[in-house]
Amino acid sequence: MAACCAFFPDGDRLRDTLHDLAAACPGLQADGCAAPVAGLVARSSFRQRVDDLLTRNRQGSGGDGFSLVLLQLDDLAGLKDVAGGKVADRMAQALADAVLASVRGSDVATQWRDDQFAVLLPRMTAAQLALWMDRMRFAFAERQTPLSVEIAQAFDCRIGFAQVQVGADDDRDADTLLGEADHQLARYRCGAGAH
Repeated sequence: MAACCAFFPDGDRLRDTLHDLAAACPGLQADGCAAPVAGLVARSSFRQRVDDLLTRNRQGSGGDGFSLVLLQLDDLAGLKDVAGGKVADRMAQALADAVLASVRGSDVATQWRDDQFAVLLPRMTAAQLALWMDRMRFAFAERQTPLSVEIAQAFDCRIGFAQVQVGADDDRDADTLLGEADHQLARYRCGAGAH
């Protein structure tokens, strides 16, 4: 990115345009591409890990069941319009930091979209997932509050999830589970309006 800024007088605007283009076309992230946030895996690696756990679960070879969670920032585009791209990036980083603070050693996390993170939680029961979601709410609230005060706007994120039960004969794939979690995003909040 520094090279782009050296050739173009308005490097910040170019960076924001490239960032928006990448967000609008998630398929542009090539397999093996480094994740945009340190500590998070590339989407292709995440999807492969989900498929591997599903296969192990179907074959009865150590499948323990798992949860797949999506976290999405509310109205990131609106925040960019009101406060600018740098503030929106800082809010996305606050959510990424909350995700990283909430994962265990066996968990896998990725930035799924510009405003969305996915977390794979192996061996996670429904009761454990409820506790994890509470920890996630607290971690995000703790990290986003200083920025919300700075811009005088409370900010929120949503949580959706899908679960695979231990030893279940489950024919879903990674895309189906992600779709189920995405469908639930409207049900659970983790920021100012958490319930």
